[in-house]
Amino acid sequence: MKMRPHQETQSLRSAEVSLLRVADLQPDDVDAWKVLARQALDPNPFFEPEFVLPLEAARRQDDVHLLVLSDARRWLFCMPVVVRWGWRKMPVPVLSTWLSQYTFLGTPLVAAERPDALIELLQNVGAVHSGLLLFEWVGGHGSVSSHLARALSECGSPIVLWERFERAAVQPSLDAGRHISTRRKAELARRRRALEREFGTSVTLVDRTGDPEAVDEFLALESSGWKGRERTAIASNASDSEFFRQICSDLAAAGRLRMLALTCSRTVAMQCNFVADGILFGFRTCYDESLSRFSPGALLLQDAIEDSRIHGGVWFDSCTAPDNDLCNRLMPDREQIETFVVGRPSTVGSMLIVTMRAAAFLRRTRIQMREHGVLNYRHWLGLERKLRVTGP
Repeated sequence: MKMRPHQETQSLRSAEVSLLRVADLQPDDVDAWKVLARQALDPNPFFEPEFVLPLEAARRQDDVHLLVLSDARRWLFCMPVVVRWGWRKMPVPVLSTWLSQYTFLGTPLVAAERPDALIELLQNVGAVHSGLLLFEWVGGHGSVSSHLARALSECGSPIVLWERFERAAVQPSLDAGRHISTRRKAELARRRRALEREFGTSVTLVDRTGDPEAVDEFLALESSGWKGRERTAIASNASDSEFFRQICSDLAAAGRLRMLALTCSRTVAMQCNFVADGILFGFRTCYDESLSRFSPGALLLQDAIEDSRIHGGVWFDSCTAPDNDLCNRLMPDREQIETFVVGRPSTVGSMLIVTMRAAAFLRRTRIQMREHGVLNYRHWLGLERKLRVTGP
């Protein structure tokens, strides 16, 4: 890899660990990044150049870098990161996964034939960063999570599992309705018929991925609802709108976009998803709130799951919050998400991780007490003692 002034590098036999500023990437870098993304052990559209580059341009103040491991021929590892001072009120330098408001998965891109690249990276990342290293929101459905856990164990670095949660997902090839009650299925069918009677035509799912007007219609429909009122809609920010248009164009050209619309005389709901290696990643959903009595969002999700099955989908990650009631009811499987904090194999690094473990313990305490109430504290304490905290 050609050396540049903004690049810090550590030679490792035939590989290099580098920290590259996204704003300064060269065409050869982007090409190598695209090749890795297409051949990654686990796909992650949120970390592909078609997504990261437009988002970084809209978030230039974040000063995003890429943590890269490469040899003379290709990239073996890539993860968008930010360098910051302090994390969770701890005054230490931190190199963490870049998770924006539009990034819902932090699984790094790892060359499929070189999972050992994770070990090489962990052993030599100290050459470009001396503080804590955070792997945030790593998905547990694929292979990267298990390879990362093995690499962390072999490297002997002090670590702590900071966070673990589950969110709705579904394996479309199986019966997606296997955990949906008969009453719920009947209710959705009733609302579908009521919507058809309202407009005098059938409810239809339309693939509008190649429709240039679909993006503008999506932005307008999303802005017409509660997201628009709370200014969390994409169109609430001009730079975000440009980012959305760009990723839809680039990902559609790469065959990694799925723009679906539920229509009944007019568009009543829309869903923008990313697709890679048969896996569907939910991005944004919107619906006509004037028709909320018909549950158009639920009907769209139901049809989107069936559409994924028809097209050979193997996994559908909702990418929603763990407490999303709609997705939790219609998507019976779960995607496990984990965050790891990695320290340097030194006395200082070990002390930092001990502090992080204490902070993680207190964090779980607050969560448990919120969920179960103070009266259940003694019961919770007994359960907490049984938890195994990941160690070196």
